Order: sequence, then C-alpha cells, then structure tokens
Amino acid sequence: MKKNRVIGVAFSLLLTGVVIVAGLYMLGIGPFAQNKASGAPTIEDISERSFDTEEITTNLKSGEFIRAQFRIELDHKDTLADIDKRGFQVNNVILLTLAEMSAEDLVGEEGLAELQETIQTKLNDHLEQGTVKAVYTTVKVVQ
Repeated sequence: MKKNRVIGVAFSLLLTGVVIVAGLYMLGIGPFAQNKASGAPTIEDISERSFDTEEITTNLKSGEFIRAQFRIELDHKDTLADIDKRGFQVNNVILLTLAEMSAEDLVGEEGLAELQETIQTKLNDHLEQGTVKAVYTTVKVVQ
C-alpha cells in the first residue's frame, strides 16, 4: 500500500512539473522569455527611427543620370528629429557623393554597398548627436 502511495505522489509531482513547464512555455515567461533588450530590433522599431529621402535625380561623374532614393536608419528617435531638420544637408551629401561616382561604380552589390557606406560616414560627420546605423537604397535607376 505504501509503494502505491509513493508512486502516486511521484506521478503527481511529475505531472505538476510538466504542466508548469508547458504553462511557462505557452506564456513565454521564465526560461522561455524572449529578451527584447538583447535581441535584434523589430521592424517597427527600425521604421520609427528611419528617415526617407525624397527621390533625387542628378548626373554622375561619367555623364549618365541617376534617380535614387534612400532610407536612413538612425540609432534613436532623437537622432531622427535632428536629421529631419538637416534634410538639406542629407540631400547635399547624397548629391556630392553621387557626383564623384560613375555608372560603373554603381554596378552590382559592391558598388551599392560602397555608396551606402560613404553616405553613412558623411552623414555621421554632420550629426551633433546620435549616429546613422545604416543607409538603404530603395530606388536606383541609372540612364
């Protein structure tokens, strides 16, 4: 009789443990919680601190024309307010950067990556607070 009671208590404890672990998993708490502070930012977070340039049409060093637009990801919403006031400087940086490039420079992934990095570096030189985390090309047409 005592053996059955021990088995019953052990089974009850095991079942209780399984129910607790399943509950924690379903609620996403405890060891199953996703730590947002250490994880990558959500797309909503990125959108809230991103600046879209207007579409820019200008000539390249090689004589062709480019139509381009960029999304600039910033480190903080306060930086977004700062860069929004500096729209003329953003356009100037982009125009000066493109004026030094040829159509051949903009071919392929490497060319676009170099353009984006150059714009990012130059924009960071203009900011008083915060930083540009990334520049994304959203439109690019070379003619």
